[in-house]
Amino acid sequence: MNKMSKFDVSEIKTQLAKFKVYQYETKDLRNSAVLIPILPIQATSINSSSYQLLMTGRSPKLKHHTGEMSFPGGKFDPKIDNSLKDTALRETYEEIGVSPENIKIIGNLDDLPTLTGWTIRVFVGL
Repeated sequence: MNKMSKFDVSEIKTQLAKFKVYQYETKDLRNSAVLIPILPIQATSINSSSYQLLMTGRSPKLKHHTGEMSFPGGKFDPKIDNSLKDTALRETYEEIGVSPENIKIIGNLDDLPTLTGWTIRVFVGL
């Protein structure tokens, strides 16, 4: 039986650096982006840290995706955003108040086309 090793965010960085991201490019779908925020938290033992993922609960007052759990993100706005990375950072600030200067993007995952007409670009950040 293998012992679980201590979680190390550097391993995630290493794997993301090697990951060949599939970017789904089409005019048929609208572009959006999300951020998977990895937050360091202090563990109870000395010289140890741990991490957690941050998700949001969508308001029951919203028209779409009411009450769903999600990562912060939203639609690309060509009037504001220069890139989908900008979209993920802007939406994270709007939704949970974390400014882009406090986020370090460490990689991407594959784009996700949805049945509802969107392509979601997934960023991972600390």
